Amino acid sequence: MVIGVWNKTRKRQLNSGFGQESLVMLRHIITLVMLITMGMALKMIRRKRSITELAAIGGDALARNNLGKLEWNAGNIDRAVKHWMISAGAGYDKPLKEIREGYMKGYVRKEDFERTLRANKEANDEMKSYQRDAWVAYHAAQQRQG
Repeated sequence: MVIGVWNKTRKRQLNSGFGQESLVMLRHIITLVMLITMGMALKMIRRKRSITELAAIGGDALARNNLGKLEWNAGNIDRAVKHWMISAGAGYDKPLKEIREGYMKGYVRKEDFERTLRANKEANDEMKSYQRDAWVAYHAAQQRQG
């Protein structure tokens, strides 16, 4: 009963001039909240990128690969290919797919593609078997978790 009375009162307020001003104010508040949320999202994207850059500088091949994807999405194709080449040269196999596609589209020179394949093979051959097995097990566990 109380809810029904409130709804009738609210309907009267919305039909009056005061209600229309309230709706306009509500739209402004929603717009402001959306802008703040978008700004926070941009800050989070920038922060994620800087953390990824730090990890890549530290030698993490997966972070290098992710940084390549970020550069690709930003339109920096040359930088993306360089990140993928470094990641593949460290023994990570996933960027080889992107490099192969870049070679097919003409973004990667034949010499760079061959050099990257050789570097990837050498890095995988240099790893001792227990290191390679531990690395594969670790990344398989990571993919199962998330």
